[in-house]
Amino acid sequence: MYFDSAATSLPKPQCVIDAVTTAMLTQGNPSRGVNNASLAGLRCITNARQEIARFFGGENEVDVAFCQNATMALNQAIGSVGKHIVTTAAEHNSVLRPVYRTGDYTIVPVDTKGRLDIKQVEEAIRPDTGAVVMTHASNVTGNSYDISAVGELCKKKGIYFIVDASQSAGLLPIDMKAMNITALCFSGHKSLYGPQGTGAYV
Repeated sequence: MYFDSAATSLPKPQCVIDAVTTAMLTQGNPSRGVNNASLAGLRCITNARQEIARFFGGENEVDVAFCQNATMALNQAIGSVGKHIVTTAAEHNSVLRPVYRTGDYTIVPVDTKGRLDIKQVEEAIRPDTGAVVMTHASNVTGNSYDISAVGELCKKKGIYFIVDASQSAGLLPIDMKAMNITALCFSGHKSLYGPQGTGAYV
C-alpha cells in the first residue's frame, strides 16, 4: 500500500502514461521548426497552457510558465517582489529559503494546531510590503488556509499575493481571479497526477 501521495502521487493514471508515451513517440521541439513533430509539440504545450489557465481561473494562457517543480516556480515569483514580504510559519522550505534570501520579511506564527490568524497577517503588512506569500495547504499538518480571505486583504492593501499550491492544486478548488491570487505556484506530480519534473506558475 502506498501512503506518500503528499510527496508524489502513485501510480499515475493510464491516461498520463499514454500522454507521456505519445509525446515521446510523436512530438519534437516546439517552435523550432515547421515539421509535423515540432508542430505537434507546440500544439500540446499551447493546449496545456489553455487548460491550466482555465482550470485555475487564470486570466490568460500566456501567463502560464512551465518549471521543473514548484520550488523553481516559487523562487522566480518570490525573487520578483523586491520589497518587504509577509509569510507564515507554516511554509515549506521552497517558500522560506527564497524569502530569507530577500532579507526583508515578517513571518506570521501559527498556533499549536497549525492554524493561522488572518488578523496577524494584516498586522504584519507594512507600507513597504510588496507581497504576502503563503501555502494553501500544509504538507506537515494537513491544514488548509483561507486564501480567499488573504487574497481579499492583499487586494485591499494593493499588494501581490503569491500562493504555494503544491499540496492543493488538483485537490482543493482554486479560482485565481475570485481569490485575488497574483501568482499561483504548483508542482505537477502530486494531486495533478503528472510526472515528476513538472510544475508551473500562473
